[in-house]
Parts: sequence; structure tokens; C-alpha cells
Amino acid sequence: MQDRLSKNILLLFPILLAILLMGIGYASINSITGEIQGTVIAEVQSGVFITNVEYVSDVDANINTSKIEYYIGTMMQSTVELSDTNVASEIKYKVTVYNNSEDSVPFVGVVYDDEYYDNSAITFEVSEFAPGQVIGAKETKDIIITFKYKDTTAVPENKALKSYLNFKMNEPNRMLEGAVRGDIAKNKIESIKFEQGKEPDSTDIISRFDASAKQNESIIGYYTDKDNNDLYELTFVSEEVIFANKYAYDLFSNLTSLKSIEFDNFSTWGTIDMPNMFDGCSGLTTLDLSNFDTSQVTNMYGMFYGCSKLTALDVSKFDKSQVTNMQSMFEGCSGLTT
Repeated sequence: MQDRLSKNILLLFPILLAILLMGIGYASINSITGEIQGTVIAEVQSGVFITNVEYVSDVDANINTSKIEYYIGTMMQSTVELSDTNVASEIKYKVTVYNNSEDSVPFVGVVYDDEYYDNSAITFEVSEFAPGQVIGAKETKDIIITFKYKDTTAVPENKALKSYLNFKMNEPNRMLEGAVRGDIAKNKIESIKFEQGKEPDSTDIISRFDASAKQNESIIGYYTDKDNNDLYELTFVSEEVIFANKYAYDLFSNLTSLKSIEFDNFSTWGTIDMPNMFDGCSGLTTLDLSNFDTSQVTNMYGMFYGCSKLTALDVSKFDKSQVTNMQSMFEGCSGLTT
């Protein structure tokens, strides 16, 4: 009898231990105070996931009704309520994420479905660890997210937002090879912008094309001619960070009328080839590539070949440690002064 009881106790012990660990893991995932976290969290989830969310500060926000209700994986459910009198009202949170994998992973953006974001009058900004940057294996990063009014001229009727946000970190959303395409001739493009968001519903759009490597319209390129000069503005837009293709050769080559490129929502993390990237961009006068990640690039052959009007070029952050070919990289850049 006593032996049988001892055996039953021994059988019950691992079951009770498993239940206890599951309970601790669940509390860790849902805790916003960080009271229960650490090693147990790392054991119950894989990949990148949120470990903690903390209130940081606010400007006239209603902190009694604003709260982080739930988070798991990279998803966060929140309710925020801003001021009914101050258009500059905001509330700020710190979202801590941990990478429990053996690989570095890029932060591709904070994305949501309109169905689960119920107030378009309130927007958010992300800082500190921003989309396009990379979290290393077994590394922790803090993301600052600030909720604020989209229009700073008048307080909207609805001052509260309920949302599900995905702090998405996974395989980057890459452009198609030779992504500058469509119905417009390359020598008719005068500007290029990379923007985060959704394709606008606008009558200004002359033509559009799918610029994503997956051909799922996650990156859209569209042309406008807002100044009616028969030269065209090319905008690439995506809800996520737009990553250059791994093989970005000739990406902007022979755009002879190009005057400006804005890389606001663009990353070169993981790109290994950049030969002739700006070859023949003879109309460019300045080019700021200070946000380019070249840590994995091996080939920069002819990268700025023939950029004859270029006077200022910022490559101060270039990592050349893997580069084996820089032949003719600046050939024909006869106007460079800086």
C-alpha cells in the first residue's frame, strides 16, 4: 500500500511541476510589470517575442483608462485615451523584445489590420530600436512607441484607440531585382521616394506595379507627375520596411534625369551585391547613404560610375570589411567636393 502511494506521488510530481512551469510561463508572457520574467520566458517561446511593456510618460493623456491589455509573441493589444483639449497629447510605452533564436532578425515594421485599429485619428511613432534595424541572437532590445493625434490642429471627436499591433520581426520584405520598372521610361524619372504606409487612393497616380520579390503586392511602385513637367516621381510604398534585393546590381542605374532619392523606408541589410547601383545617374548632385547597411556586401564595382554632377556623397557609415571588389567605384565622379 505504502509503495503504491509512493509511486503515485512520484508520478504526480512531474505533472504538478509541468503545470507550475506553464503557469509561470503564461504569467511571464502577460505580465506588463515585469514581475515574473527572465529565464522561464526564454524557455516557453521561440523566435522574437515581447517580454515586457512599461509606461514611460504622457502629455495630458488619460492614464487611468490607457493600458496594455495583453501581449504574446510580437503582438500587443492596447487601449489609449488622449486629451480632450490638448492637440499635443501623447502617451509613450517601452516595449522590450528578446530574440531567442540563433540568428539575427530584422525589425520589419509595426503593422496592423484596419479591422483591429479602430481610430485613424490617432497615430503612433516608433523610436530607439526602429524598423530596418536588426536584433542579434539572444539579444534584448527596447522599442519606444508613442501614440499621438495625427492632426495637431484640432482634437478629434474620438479620443480613444483600441488596437492590435504586430512588432513584426522576420524575413525581410525584399524588392524585386531590377525593381525600377513599369510603363515609364527610366530617363523620365526625376525623383524616387521610399515610404511606409499604404498605397494612396489618388487620381494623381499614372501607373503602378508590383515591386515585391514575392510578387504579392506587399511593395507597390507608382508614378505621378505632380508638377506636370513630363518627368515623373516614383514612389515605393509598403506597410513594412522595404529591403533591397540581396543582388541590388543596377538598382538605380541609368536614371539620367534623377535629381533626388529619399531613403526614409529603405534598408540594405542582407544585401551582398551593389555593383553599378547608381551607374549613370548623371543628374544627381547629392546622395546621402548614411543609413545603408553594407556589412555583408562583397561587390561595389562601379557603384557610382558616371555620377558626373555629384558634389556631395555621404558614405561615412559604409562597412567595407567584406568587400572584395571596388574597381571603378567612383569613376567619372568629376564633380565631387565632399
